[in-house]
Amino acid sequence: MMQWNATKKAKTDCSEENNASEETELNLKESITEFWLYRKERMKPTMN
Repeated sequence: MMQWNATKKAKTDCSEENNASEETELNLKESITEFWLYRKERMKPTMN
């Protein structure tokens, strides 16, 4: 029963993602890019 609920939730999440606008996807990509740039900047001193 628990697994069925998990599967149902996963399917719901998927359909919600499919309905998400491209704008949301772009914002997410920007956030990830900013995060990696931030990490790279922070790592620089330790790498040199």
